[in-house]
Amino acid sequence: MKPYPLLFGPSFQERIWGGSKLKKIFHSADLEGNIGEAWVISDHPHGKSLIVNGELAGKALSDLLDLCPGWFGRSPIRSFPLLVKLLDSREDLSVQVHPDDEYASRNEKGESGKTECWYIMESEPGAEIVFGHQAAKKKNLSN
Repeated sequence: MKPYPLLFGPSFQERIWGGSKLKKIFHSADLEGNIGEAWVISDHPHGKSLIVNGELAGKALSDLLDLCPGWFGRSPIRSFPLLVKLLDSREDLSVQVHPDDEYASRNEKGESGKTECWYIMESEPGAEIVFGHQAAKKKNLSN
């Protein structure tokens, strides 16, 4: 099969801090709850993106890896390594802690670690992002 530009349908994720903007952006007003994330390119088992156009319509990225492995380069991969998502946070997000690949493989049921990049497309007046922390290392009280 010859490669072609793929379009993906999002997987919506409800979050306690989510809002309603993603429902409007994706013309999905029938979605219920606070939609905090739209996973627009995802091979994650909790929300796979489905191809919505062409010969592969209805297939997930994992299917594409099996059917057309050459589309992904010369090195075989077991799952698509990126998760691209849009967020709508009307409230403060939870604290984000992400393990590296080694830790995740041992402790997170074989999942990959997580490296993030954020690109802020729009924000409300007064919005802020906090990076890092001021927590002190816990002292050993048993001595």
